[in-house]
Amino acid sequence: MSPDRSGAKGMQSPGKNALTNFKEIPEAELKKHKASDIIGFIKSGNLNMVHGLITYYKLGQSVLLLRRDDEFHMTKTEKVSMADWNPLLVAIANKKLDIVRYFL
Repeated sequence: MSPDRSGAKGMQSPGKNALTNFKEIPEAELKKHKASDIIGFIKSGNLNMVHGLITYYKLGQSVLLLRRDDEFHMTKTEKVSMADWNPLLVAIANKKLDIVRYFL
C-alpha cells in the first residue's frame, strides 16, 4: 500500500517565492561594487545584491568561478583558508540557505 500523498499536492518548497521576487537594486548602487564583492554579500545573506550583481555583470553560472582570499573561522581559534572556495561553498559554510537554493 502506498502512503497517502493527497496533502502533498500543491505544496511549494519553503522560500520558493523568495527566489523569484527580488528587490530591484538601482544601477548606481550596483556600479559601486566589483563582481568579487558578491562573496561579501553572500556572507551577509543579502540575496538581492547577489542576484543584482550577477545580473549587472552578466555572470550567469560563471559566478561560481569567483574567488576571494579570505578565511573561514571554524572555531574561535581554528581558521581555514577560503582561497579555493566558490560562492556556493561560501553560502553553505555561512548557512545562507536561500542563497544556496538560488545557486542550485
